[in-house]
Amino acid sequence: MRTTFRQLLDREGPIFGAFLQVYCPEVVEMMAFSGLQYVILDQEHGQLTDEQVGNLIRAADTVGLATQVRIPEIREDLVKHALDMGAGSLKVPGVNTPEQARELVRLAKYAPLGERGACPYVRANRWGTEDLSAYYARANEETTLAVIVESPEGIANIEDIIRVEGIDVIGVGKVDLAVALGIPGQTEDPRVMEALEKLSALCAKYGKYCGSSFRDPADAERFRGMPGMKYFNAPSLQRVLCPFYKNWTSVARSRLTAE
Repeated sequence: MRTTFRQLLDREGPIFGAFLQVYCPEVVEMMAFSGLQYVILDQEHGQLTDEQVGNLIRAADTVGLATQVRIPEIREDLVKHALDMGAGSLKVPGVNTPEQARELVRLAKYAPLGERGACPYVRANRWGTEDLSAYYARANEETTLAVIVESPEGIANIEDIIRVEGIDVIGVGKVDLAVALGIPGQTEDPRVMEALEKLSALCAKYGKYCGSSFRDPADAERFRGMPGMKYFNAPSLQRVLCPFYKNWTSVARSRLTAE
């Protein structure tokens, strides 16, 4: 039942997923059963170990949920581990230059597209039970690479980053960009939204994909008709649970203690 991020990108219409920063295979199943199509396993801000990520990928494969792993930086061991475990896509934050984007491609793609260390006896190739020679070309085709631009420098270089061959998806890190611009928390500020609109137009121009996150599904309206927009992130688990339980506790306590 394995679904790759590449397969989702090739489908018509928008695709929906969410970040997961905690280890809970049951939540992965709940996401799929609720209609989400991909999960982003977050090793940047979450505390997920490689072993946990591997198990979450297994859970996702079982229910047909595509997997993307967000690694904290461009580093060979991080790239290899995620892809060898069977992640269909990598997401990397803080990419500010086309040179960084090219380095990601070099580490994540096998020759002739890159220089990824070759081993067909990994989970991504069913431990070597699949075709040992065809694996490398298939991995290059199926693996999608996503970068996040989160600084004024990155925004200034965004067109050159988008043009890098091998980069499929580009996102604007609205939270980090707002902090970098001196307006922390103001992710809907015109300067942040202008960067997203610029990205959308450039993705359409170069045949790449971008997306965004939003809390209220009604906010999806603002992205209608924006070229290049393909993926949309629902609120993460803690953004759903914490407000709900906080409100529930507050209301229940007030009802039970009212004079």
